[in-house]
Amino acid sequence: VELNAASTAYVNEHDFDRMLPVLNGLGASNDSEGSWFDLSKARSGSECKDSMSSIAGPRVLLPLMFTCFHLLYDSDGVISRASSKALKAIVSTCLDQIQSSKEEQENSSHNAWLK
Repeated sequence: VELNAASTAYVNEHDFDRMLPVLNGLGASNDSEGSWFDLSKARSGSECKDSMSSIAGPRVLLPLMFTCFHLLYDSDGVISRASSKALKAIVSTCLDQIQSSKEEQENSSHNAWLK
């Protein structure tokens, strides 16, 4: 929700104070809070009783990825650069997870990051 924050003071303007920390967190390293890997480890189904919210793992990142792709074409350069950095970070996160999975096991069919 913070990634799509709109300003309450101006029409058709982003709330940069709420958006940029989220985008910068997504573009951070895997061990930091708010990174792609950190968000993929969160199990939304354990807190919510709703069966639709039981998605966990990398699939939970899809709406955030689509939002970052949309923000690439934003007229504000700061937002587009931050979303580009976040998308680069998810590619490197995927590669890191695939490499660590291959080192741990030869059968990669159980790795959710490969789907």
